Amino acid sequence: MELTDPEEPEIDSAAFALHSMHLAICTAAFAFNSLLLYLLRKCSENVWGLFARAVYRHGKQFQTVAELKDAMWDKIQPSYLESLTNSRNNRLFQVMQKFKEPISY
Repeated sequence: MELTDPEEPEIDSAAFALHSMHLAICTAAFAFNSLLLYLLRKCSENVWGLFARAVYRHGKQFQTVAELKDAMWDKIQPSYLESLTNSRNNRLFQVMQKFKEPISY
């Protein structure tokens, strides 16, 4: 005779498997989203670095926010933004292929 606790629910193996798959999918989605955020952050760091080097070269000072914005956008070329966009796709592909391993950028 087997003693069981009448208050303990019986575990349904199909429900448990479904729950496990849901957790795995959520974990993978979180990791993927984290990688996307990392790539976007690195891309924005590159742009801010370009702005800082180009705009504040020779100790330039600006009187208004509008003047600063104009100087920033005058310094950035559309080809630079395009290269950032293209490299993001390449980095994302590498990360997806290697998943959590270092990439060559």
